[in-house]
Amino acid sequence: MWRTRSTQTTMRRPVPGLRVAAGWRGLAGWVPVRTQVTFDCGDPHAQAVFWSQVYGTVVEDHSVLVDQLVADGRMPVDDRVLVDGRSAFRDVAACRDPTGVEPRLFF
Repeated sequence: MWRTRSTQTTMRRPVPGLRVAAGWRGLAGWVPVRTQVTFDCGDPHAQAVFWSQVYGTVVEDHSVLVDQLVADGRMPVDDRVLVDGRSAFRDVAACRDPTGVEPRLFF
């Protein structure tokens, strides 16, 4: 059974005439996401890879965050898996459009 949920962020479309610093990419360098679609599935990493290839998006790399959480003792080592040689959350994965136009897919 697939469950989906679409959420809206609080980011708004640019106001005409409002100037924003060149190259602004949102908090922590991320492009703001307008919509996220969430899927409940058994193998989130395989789904993220498959759908990123279908839509031409990129699989999000959470390795730095995962490694930091484990190092700080805020996440059990058992909740970390290696995917293509990088640390990842065991139960979740995501893919996104680098331009921020298409919705983020969260598995």
